[in-house]
Amino acid sequence: MTDLAEQIVALIVEETGVKRKRVQLTSRLAQDIRMDGDDAVEFFEKFGEKFNVDLTTLHNHWHSHFVPEGGGLSPGCTVVIGVGVIAGGVLHAAVEWIPAWAAMIVFVGVLSWVYSKFFNDHKDVTISVTVQDLVDAATLGKWVRQYEEPAPSLFRTLE
Repeated sequence: MTDLAEQIVALIVEETGVKRKRVQLTSRLAQDIRMDGDDAVEFFEKFGEKFNVDLTTLHNHWHSHFVPEGGGLSPGCTVVIGVGVIAGGVLHAAVEWIPAWAAMIVFVGVLSWVYSKFFNDHKDVTISVTVQDLVDAATLGKWVRQYEEPAPSLFRTLE
């Protein structure tokens, strides 16, 4: 890894708290490092300043890369909680010595982990940003990712 790449990885580790061994050139910021929302905004502000990178193009396509912070419970998460509560109740009815609240907590926890690990992998993010993308941008001083522009309209707008 080049010195520039090492500096960028160090910034990622410093800002996110992930272990250095988890960050490779192919690591995706949102999906692998779990950088989203305000954390991603703050990171890119520091990245742009530290490496003198014009991120205007990235900011114009931000929604393609990162999801907003928070936003409430997704429908999938709500289903996981409901199924966990029902399964906990059923387990308590079958094995009475297990408190209903304990069984529900275990089921909700396990199902939440399964959901986040296998079903909620930022599916609405269509374009991943990798560490290599950051290295390329820092090398050239601007965001270099190319985007498909919307197709021109068949109808002219009246002015």
